[in-house]
Amino acid sequence: MADWFFCDAGFGFEFPYNLWGGILLVVGCIVFSLFGNRRWLRSMTAIGFTLVWMAVLAVFLLAEGIGGWKLYHTWGGILLWLVFLFHLGLVILRRLRKWNLRNALFFLNHTGIWLVVAATFLGAPDVKRVKMLLPLGQVENRALDENGYIHSLFFRVLLQKFQVEYFDDDRSAPKNFRAELLLQSPNETKRVELDVNKPVRFEGYAFYIEGYDQQLGSASEYVTLQLVRDPWEHIVYWGILMMLAGSVGLIIYGPIRRKRDERDLE
Repeated sequence: MADWFFCDAGFGFEFPYNLWGGILLVVGCIVFSLFGNRRWLRSMTAIGFTLVWMAVLAVFLLAEGIGGWKLYHTWGGILLWLVFLFHLGLVILRRLRKWNLRNALFFLNHTGIWLVVAATFLGAPDVKRVKMLLPLGQVENRALDENGYIHSLFFRVLLQKFQVEYFDDDRSAPKNFRAELLLQSPNETKRVELDVNKPVRFEGYAFYIEGYDQQLGSASEYVTLQLVRDPWEHIVYWGILMMLAGSVGLIIYGPIRRKRDERDLE
């Protein structure tokens, strides 16, 4: 594919521009819902159009995940997700015209989905991933980004101890590895134990153990860490909670409504 078809991972849309973009998207949904053509609005939010749109997204995700086409970093992919957020916003706002328990649960569930997608998509340029080579007993505050550039962080990290645990003393099968770190910033000093797949959070970063000298094992003189900073992750968590609460509510509400309707028919 031609280079112009792809966009940079950040595409110049970091904070606060992505925040303003999200606000404009919400305002656009509200304006179109209130003043847009009613026939168009009904057609765009109808179940048939929604199913077709979900099928398009499914094909996109399959091509991205299985085919490895990297469509997420294309301008077409960006436009696709923006249209999806706009469409889902219109569906949510249409349900608000008639307020009842079922629509309230629908609003909770679908607003949660909207927040998860919006925060993941709009917040992607603000996600920072760097790697740190941490020698034993040495203080370090430098890290490499994905492009190989060196960044000086505002906090320091000291590797005090490293230990590898094996399955039944089989040195070819590590069960767990643990690093004892001293984290220092202008705001706080913190001693932590960092286990594999159990990140530690400090000053907005999540710390992960990525590697060590496997031949030396517990005698390794260094570890490599991956540090991830995602300022939008709390919005994603709130969206997931809203989505789950709405889904559980709709599951419970369905049988209750059917029983009530059956009583009304008697």
